[in-house]
Amino acid sequence: MSDVIERISEAQTVFNRALGVDAKEALSAFKAKLNEKQRNTFNSLNKKRMACTLLESNDLYAFFAEFKGVAYLYPSNKKVGAWAACGFTGNRSKPDFRYWFDTKEQATAYIEKWAVLQIQKEIDKKQKKAEKKALASKLKQLVSIGDVFVASWGWEQTNIEYFKVVGFSGECTLKLVSIGSHRKEEAQAMCGTKTPDVNREIGEVFTKRAEVQENCMRNGELDVLISFSSYRVAKLKRKLEDGSYSPDDYTSYA
Repeated sequence: MSDVIERISEAQTVFNRALGVDAKEALSAFKAKLNEKQRNTFNSLNKKRMACTLLESNDLYAFFAEFKGVAYLYPSNKKVGAWAACGFTGNRSKPDFRYWFDTKEQATAYIEKWAVLQIQKEIDKKQKKAEKKALASKLKQLVSIGDVFVASWGWEQTNIEYFKVVGFSGECTLKLVSIGSHRKEEAQAMCGTKTPDVNREIGEVFTKRAEVQENCMRNGELDVLISFSSYRVAKLKRKLEDGSYSPDDYTSYA
């Protein structure tokens, strides 16, 4: 709960800081840091935005470098005394919102709510990225050459695959090779158990990026995963106390 409050407070501080700077000057300073290609792309995007909403440059209310956000505030032509607000984020050419309000205070309050939420999202992204990087740094503490990963997947049948670590390639990438298995069929047809055969390598060595994750179901214990697809993910297989591996259940209809 305290982390949430801190992020909201940080987002509010960033918003207040942005309002304390002239919006046009802030936007110019941001564009000055871009290279020519990036600047041309940004200017082209801005032209599309202005054309699609019929805005004027003088309507610019605030610029937020954190999420490349711009907010516009201008008198509404719908009703005397009313105000309109419009906002864009990132590389979107269409507005996140474009609403009319009875008062200027209502319009600015909406802009604040929208901007603080976007800033919070960016803060969360940076925090998750930092946490992911910190976890990734532990990969070589968790995985050694010779370790085995197991993938259990399938719909009408349960396929079991094993992969052995034969090296490292960078901080987060493993060199792997498929390995065979010792198979034990049960009395019931087309099912049984498998255990990895670390001495039988199959095919060529390949590389895969590994990800370290906290397992919330086991008090934050760290798991190491390798993703081949959305449904086919291999997990580091832990050895038993005697150095062997527990069996994995499989089924087959072929």
